[in-house]
Amino acid sequence: EKKDYSGKAEIFGQTFYTQYHPVLNEKGEVLFTLFAGKNIEISSKNLLGGEILAVGVTALICVLSIILLVILMNKIIRKPFNHILGVAKNIEAGEIGIANPDAVAISSNSNDEMGQISSALGETASSLQIYIGEISHVLTTICTGDLTVSTSGDYKGDFVGIKDALDHIISSLNQVMAKINDASDLLASRAEQISSASMALSQGSTEQASTV
Repeated sequence: EKKDYSGKAEIFGQTFYTQYHPVLNEKGEVLFTLFAGKNIEISSKNLLGGEILAVGVTALICVLSIILLVILMNKIIRKPFNHILGVAKNIEAGEIGIANPDAVAISSNSNDEMGQISSALGETASSLQIYIGEISHVLTTICTGDLTVSTSGDYKGDFVGIKDALDHIISSLNQVMAKINDASDLLASRAEQISSASMALSQGSTEQASTV
């Protein structure tokens, strides 16, 4: 035929998708034909193989993405959370970092919720170190007999009550010691008076005996 054709054709017992274009001369006679064909069965197999390959690559990418996400979550969330939990347990057990600073060592450069929790817990540990450290110092100083000591830290919240109680104890002890000193001075004065009276009485008795 002298017309273009596109469609299926049976060639050597196999189905091809073909397209050909006859080239005509001036008389309208066919000089030659441009022909192209593609085996449908082989193309289908190649297409199926490509689809399987695409699905496999997609699945591999999904698996790798999940693994990467787990690693990132472990780095960003799990490890900092475990560290924060460890610090909280140390504080619960009475380790506030005075004797062992590493027990409450915590640092975070992030501004997310985990970073805010880390910062708050670190500030809590620092405040406890200040409070407990000063309370321990004041009580130790009192035990040595020095009642001139006083609290100077900036106590907040419920710790204000502890500061007030500690200051009251120091004030009460100073008042008691002042009364004891006053009583000691009075006792010493009375003893001196008694001693003087005794000496005067003894001297008078001696003079009376000499006269007799």
